[in-house]
Amino acid sequence: MLTILTICTPKMTKTFSELFIYSTFFEAKFIFVMDYADAVQKFYLLNPAALVIECPTSDAEEIKTFYTLTKTTPLLAVSARPDEDTAIAAYQNGATTFIRLPCGSREFYYRLFSILKKCYQIPFNELHATIDIGNIKIYTKSNRVLLNGTIVNLTHSEYNLLLLLAQNVNKTVATEEMYQRLWASGELKNTSRGLQMHLSKLRRKLGLNDDTKVRIITIHGKGYCLSTADYLL
Repeated sequence: MLTILTICTPKMTKTFSELFIYSTFFEAKFIFVMDYADAVQKFYLLNPAALVIECPTSDAEEIKTFYTLTKTTPLLAVSARPDEDTAIAAYQNGATTFIRLPCGSREFYYRLFSILKKCYQIPFNELHATIDIGNIKIYTKSNRVLLNGTIVNLTHSEYNLLLLLAQNVNKTVATEEMYQRLWASGELKNTSRGLQMHLSKLRRKLGLNDDTKVRIITIHGKGYCLSTADYLL
């Protein structure tokens, strides 16, 4: 879980909460603080991955309080002010980047993690613990799945099935192993049709058809394989 310390005025809490929605899907937790002195104490207590600070004034004086902290922790200055002076002042006072509102929740997410990646020199996949296969991205810590950047709603069984196949991409996963992963051994006699049903729904939700670059292939008498276009069975 990545903790992001957020300092903003009470009237902007709702706006910031909406701004963070997409990021919370991917192991980001935002702690809100309204008082600057309290925020400094929270910083040392929480050791956050980043700071997000509202700049309600054109001189961005709020940033100065955290200047010494931003030498090791990225600081995202956020403001709804339309003037250029606010952005310039934010950078002069030590902000890592400046974000002008309104800003989309998805855009904020990508800007935030782009900065974290550069500041901490952590590979993107390690930061998120992801598995990337074609246009499918699996976030293994939050159990989220994205298709072309859009969240796909999978059931618990569908997610576990996809994860098992993805962890063995371009390899045959035995049917028995799937049974053991998805159901208790006492229910094995009832799983044949259930497994096919889950695979069918998984193919439909992720668009894994015969003409796509990523497919779930049936290996008759053996099991199933999540196959990519550059791999030939």
